[in-house]
Amino acid sequence: MHAIDTVFDLAVVPLPTSLTYPHWTMLTNIGVTAAFCEIARRGLIERLVHMSSSEAYGSGHYVPMDERHPDDAITPYAAAKAAEDHIIRSYVRTFGIDATVVRPFNNYGPRQNPGSYAGIIPIVVQRVLRGQPIEIHGDGEQTRDFTFVRDTADLTVAIYGSPEARGMEINVATGVGTSINTLVRRLLEIMGAPDHPVVHTAERPGDVRRHEADASRLVSFVGRQPAVLSDESLRETVEWYRAILS
Repeated sequence: MHAIDTVFDLAVVPLPTSLTYPHWTMLTNIGVTAAFCEIARRGLIERLVHMSSSEAYGSGHYVPMDERHPDDAITPYAAAKAAEDHIIRSYVRTFGIDATVVRPFNNYGPRQNPGSYAGIIPIVVQRVLRGQPIEIHGDGEQTRDFTFVRDTADLTVAIYGSPEARGMEINVATGVGTSINTLVRRLLEIMGAPDHPVVHTAERPGDVRRHEADASRLVSFVGRQPAVLSDESLRETVEWYRAILS
């Protein structure tokens, strides 16, 4: 009998923070995951569902990127996420803990942090509302496999409910890459500001060039994958930020 049936481990210090506080970010993220693995080894929890990150892969050596893609982390955050995955693998193989690694690609949606170290969508919304130009790092042709947060949450629960997923590492993604330039254009159209000024600045340190996932393992386990980035989901996200930022 376990004290706790399942832990969904989503605790994380985000990527942008690691560019300012790399050592603390790495120690914190790795420490949380290692602690849960040890708690599982001691039999206090029955199952661990760990939320990894596509950043652990680094920039795509090939696309679509499946779960066999090499870990080629670029930022301290990504290196920590890759290390967490390795720690979980070691506990599964050495101690037989029941753990599943869920690896989402580029989540977006309502309730994403709009403050310090915010993601691209809340930044764009805030700058339009404030009349400030939008800054795109580099040429803007870097791609991301944007996955709506509601789909990620729903599919994580579905993975938890799949017996075949136990002990596995599973991408959660749409399988379609979208450039930052394209994303910004779509957001500006949705906000009714297609001519809002956009400037290109220096590349962000550690920015991956391309992310586009292979989600066939996910589909084989749960029968579906997230919907491709849509104007409807972007509009819902924009309206949520408008409500809290206006």
